[in-house]
Amino acid sequence: DGGTTSRTPYFSLDASATGSFTLEAIVKFRAGSTKTYNGLMGQIGASQIWWRESGGNLAFVAGAGDAVIANADISAEKTSADWHAFSLVYDGAAGEVRTYVNGALRATSTDPQIGTLSETMLDGASDFYLGHYGGGADSDFDGSLDYFRISDTALTPDQMLSAIPEPSALTLAG
Repeated sequence: DGGTTSRTPYFSLDASATGSFTLEAIVKFRAGSTKTYNGLMGQIGASQIWWRESGGNLAFVAGAGDAVIANADISAEKTSADWHAFSLVYDGAAGEVRTYVNGALRATSTDPQIGTLSETMLDGASDFYLGHYGGGADSDFDGSLDYFRISDTALTPDQMLSAIPEPSALTLAG
């Protein structure tokens, strides 16, 4: 926040009954990772949200009680040596959270809290983290992070990021 004494949110996410947003990340886990949490992104505080991996599950958690709103099994992707595109769509109007892995729907949650969490999930009251799950010493992402995107709409699979392998060599034409 540029060293100011008051914070101004750079963005907010509408988690109301009519709101929607999409969180995306391109990642590759480190082989043999034993981290308790592999944090992807989130914010601590009264209106906290977190998107993290724990125990082979990709979870979206929210609220002061850290309630799990959505969970998707990604145990195969965690042990793979490949890059993967993870997308989480919060769709308040449909009352669901959808988790996609490499563009394919992996899980849908209809938790009763969807649509009632808050109209401004990220209110600028605390820092927003990438590659970390708030507060814990064992919560940094253990692997490689290539790309993040946050959208204020519910993206469709054809609009989502794709996991493109890093080139082994790059030639620039002059």
